[in-house]
This record gives sequence, structure tokens and C-alpha cells, in this order.
Amino acid sequence: MDSSKSRKESINGLEKKIKEHKPKEGPIKYLTKNGKEELVKRSTKDILIKNGSIKEEVAKLSTKDVDISKEEPTKDELSNENQGLKNKLVKFKEETKQLKELKEPSYLKDLTKYIKNLDYTIKQLATDLKKSTDAKSWEAISRDTIKLRRYANYYDVSNTITTAGASNPNDFDSAVYNAERVFEYLERYSEIIYVANDGTDNLYVIVSHGGRTRFSQEAPIYPGEIKFYLNVYEIRLRSPTAGLAYRVTEYRINNISEISSIPIEKANLHNQALPAANTNWLATDISPTNTPTTLMIEVAVSVAGSFRAVVTKGGNAQTVTFNVVSGPALVAGGVYIFDLLVHSGDSVNFTYSVTGGTIQILRVQELDSASA
Repeated sequence: MDSSKSRKESINGLEKKIKEHKPKEGPIKYLTKNGKEELVKRSTKDILIKNGSIKEEVAKLSTKDVDISKEEPTKDELSNENQGLKNKLVKFKEETKQLKELKEPSYLKDLTKYIKNLDYTIKQLATDLKKSTDAKSWEAISRDTIKLRRYANYYDVSNTITTAGASNPNDFDSAVYNAERVFEYLERYSEIIYVANDGTDNLYVIVSHGGRTRFSQEAPIYPGEIKFYLNVYEIRLRSPTAGLAYRVTEYRINNISEISSIPIEKANLHNQALPAANTNWLATDISPTNTPTTLMIEVAVSVAGSFRAVVTKGGNAQTVTFNVVSGPALVAGGVYIFDLLVHSGDSVNFTYSVTGGTIQILRVQELDSASA
């Protein structure tokens, strides 16, 4: 009670002093809590406060009696405050991004993509290794896009078949195979490698795309033909003819057509006595390497007579006569060239209508369909 009375008396005394004070002319200034002279608002009226004792009294008044406005911030202070908020926002965004990356690191996406590509490559290679190639296949595995690189060493070997192998041994370790150890020499896989048959007989190839225990099925490379293989670890080659020349190289080489334009020798007789009339000239019938194809036959006999071909298919033999237009008898010592079309399953031999003379020459060559 005494406190309220004392407070009321203080306020009354202050109001009295204010009434007695005469403000100077000019702009009205007011005292703030910070001691600065500027406009303030009271519940009663605006005043000019100069007297120190009045300042002390004002400081004691409650906010109910005196409402002193907050000091307005300067432009620089506002700018600094805004910049501080911007910096906090940037920092918050960075921390949010880092937190997200911790939950799902970016490298996981690259790793997932790599694993998917690797899985596809393995499946593709497995599929390719299971594929068997037909007689005229251009390559043992399917083609794909290759990115060529430069290396210090390249595989380039010209060689000949050491041991003749007449048939497929179905054993990649068989002694009839020449081994071209590509990986062992290069210490890397060959991305693309070419095999050229430089001989006159068939060359048979098996290819490994991983180690020395997994090889493809045999695929023939015909005389003069070139094939290429992808991602090669090792190549093994055989031929029915020992000494047959071939080349294995990473340097790109091309041939004219898919099937060689070089003819295949099928028979070669020179200055041999004529067999009995209508008797086969060759101990073994000629079977075509490629079908369908053409046999080109060059013949000269020392005595006149009819030259015939015996074509057998499925056990049935048919004898046909050449030179029916101008002969049919051949002129003694004359050179004649005939063509004979042959297909799969055909075998061919030759006879003559007379005996007692000499087969001066007989040359039989198989031509592929591209050049026939």
C-alpha cells in the first residue's frame, strides 16, 4: 500500500516538473532508454526531457506509463542480418545434400550400372560359346562393336600345320592341332584377330575366349578365306594336309568374298596310262568342299574317244558324256575344258570310251559360286 502511494506521488511530482518546464523552440526531441535524444511516446503527451533528475525519474517509470519505442536498425545492420540468414540457408542446403548422399552414395549408382553391364557381357559370351557355326559361317561368334586400342605388341604369326588331321578329334588337346597361344604371348586378350588360310586345303579352327579348357566348336576356313574372331584367348588349328600355310594376325586383312575366289584342287593326273574302257580314272570319287559349286575340268587324251563323268548321289550312279555338240569323241591330243555343276551329296569320277592310250593331262578344280 505504501509502495503504491509512493509511486503515485513520484509520478505526480514528475508531472508537475514537466508542466513547469518550458521547451525551447525548434524540433522536439525525446529521450530513449539508450540515452539518445529522439522521438518517444508517452501515454499523455510528447515532451522534451533535458533535466538529469527527470531522466532518472523516467527510467524508474513502468512501461505502463512510458512506452519507449525500439530503436530502428540501420540499413547496414539489415543487410548484415539478411546476409547472415542467406549463409545459414546455404549451409542448411549443403548439410541436407550431404545427409542424402550418406543415405544413398552416388558411387552406388555407378557400381550398379557396372554390374549390370558385366552381367550382360558374361551372358553374351556364354551364348556365343554355345553357338555352332555352319559350313559358310563368317565368324565363330556373333559380331559386336569393338573399341580399338593401341598396344606395344600385336600378334602376327605365319605358320604351317605340323601334323595332318583328317577328321575332327573332338579333343582340344589333340596333337593334330597347332596352338597359337595369343594370351601367353601378349599377356592380354586379343580384341579382334584374323585367321587366313593360305593353303589349298581346308583349315579347321577352334577358339578359346577364356583359358585353355573352354573352346568353341570347329569351324572351317576354306582355302584363301579369312575369318576374324573377337576377344580371343587362344586359337588351335588343324588341316588334313600337313604343311598347309596359314596366318594369325591382329593386323586387319580382307578377302574379296566370303568364300575364297582361289580354286580348290580336286584331281591332278599327268602322263598316265588309260585304264580299261569305261573304268574309273580316279581311285576315289571327288566330293565337293563347298556346295553348290562348279567343277572345272581340263583334259587331253592321246587317242580319240568319248570322255564321260560318273555322278553318284545316294548310291545311284549316272554316266554323262561331255562334248556332245561337236563330238562326242575328243580329238587325239586336243585340250578340252568342261564345267560340271555339283551339289551336296554328289560324288564324281571319270571314264573314257577306249583304252590303249595315255591321259596326257587331267586337272579338276572346284570353283566357288561367287566366281563360277
